[in-house]
Amino acid sequence: MFYKFQIFPLFILLNSYIFSQPTEPTSDYKYVLRIQREIEAQVGYYLDEPRTGDFKKVHSESMKYLLLAEEKPNDKSLQRRSEKVRQAVGQMIRKNYNPNIVKSEKKNIRYHYFFIDEFSKD
Repeated sequence: MFYKFQIFPLFILLNSYIFSQPTEPTSDYKYVLRIQREIEAQVGYYLDEPRTGDFKKVHSESMKYLLLAEEKPNDKSLQRRSEKVRQAVGQMIRKNYNPNIVKSEKKNIRYHYFFIDEFSKD
């Protein structure tokens, strides 16, 4: 009998957790999710290119942000994570990748093709 009286208050306390709806994701969460999906769609993310490192950095920072936002949506460290995502995206945008390697000009090298007796007597 005493057991039944303990279950009822416990049910009332946990009722909000059991039947509650998940919170609506913020606009920052949706934006970072779009960034992550776009990077995963890029072919360069899976290749070994100079830009791949930046893609992976942005992807890892966005993944950390999304995991933290799902775990603790109202945490202060979420702001720091969003700054890290912005910095990683900014670094990727600022870098100039030029895959066209400029050929260096060939110097005009002149060879002496005449046979000189003085130097060949060695």
